[in-house]
Amino acid sequence: MRQLATIACGLVLLSTAGGARQPALDGRRVLEAHLSHPFDSDVWHDRVNAALVLESRAGATLGDLDRIAGTRADLESRLALLQKHGFVDVDGARVRTRFPILVGDDQRAYMKAVSEAAGHIERAMRGSWQELLDAVAALGWREWAYHIVWSQTMDSGFTWAPMMEQTLVPPLSTLLVWVVYPQHPFKSGTNYFPDTEIRDRMLAVTWRPGAADTVHRVGSVWPDVWAASVTRDASPQGLARLRAAGLVDQAGSLHMPIIRRGDALYARSVELLDFLILTTLQLCEPISGSSSSSCCWR
Repeated sequence: MRQLATIACGLVLLSTAGGARQPALDGRRVLEAHLSHPFDSDVWHDRVNAALVLESRAGATLGDLDRIAGTRADLESRLALLQKHGFVDVDGARVRTRFPILVGDDQRAYMKAVSEAAGHIERAMRGSWQELLDAVAALGWREWAYHIVWSQTMDSGFTWAPMMEQTLVPPLSTLLVWVVYPQHPFKSGTNYFPDTEIRDRMLAVTWRPGAADTVHRVGSVWPDVWAASVTRDASPQGLARLRAAGLVDQAGSLHMPIIRRGDALYARSVELLDFLILTTLQLCEPISGSSSSSCCWR
């Protein structure tokens, strides 16, 4: 549970501590630690481009970057490409990344601040989370426990919405990217489908970097999930797609939990959301007054 709390708090807190540069790092490996991949991968998979981005994380001059690109003409061409794709800002002779990159001392300060905050959240919510886990187990969904706790009470639009109202996090429609390297070993994410609009019914898919293809395999069949779970009129082709994804048995029964608004588990999740938000917000002011971290949006 502490691991879950650590990741959840990482959504709200961001280190601002200074640290020594480590230009020997492989920029491509560092940039793979993005929370999301909104950028053209062909641009940052280039070793020289990635090194330029990494070197610019705390601000760099054109002179600093000449040694990486080799020639000024090559440097200017690469910076124009990186600027076009949203990696860097170029202001005269100064170059700086458009998002934080936390490595070395920065990463250690960040993880320390997040771990301390997560410990506070875990102690405050331990009993409530255990009650939710017991309720999940009673429904026969023990193997889904991580997914339900994570997607419903942490990496959840229901958590972000109240925080957006208090301007503690950015709007979900605005891309928020930062890089923490090395990544947290228990990094997870949740994608909701359909991901282009808010609906009364949403399919939540939890993923980890090593199994990121799950997002596509499951998310791509969300219309078939609706048909099988809500209207019970899934087509033979739809059922075949769900079987291929391992989501239904031969009888057409879904192999996933379905949580409805009227369910006791839904009500318990909403209560936990409120508790998590209040507990997290209580940490923002003390932490923002420290030297190592702050609420990232205010």
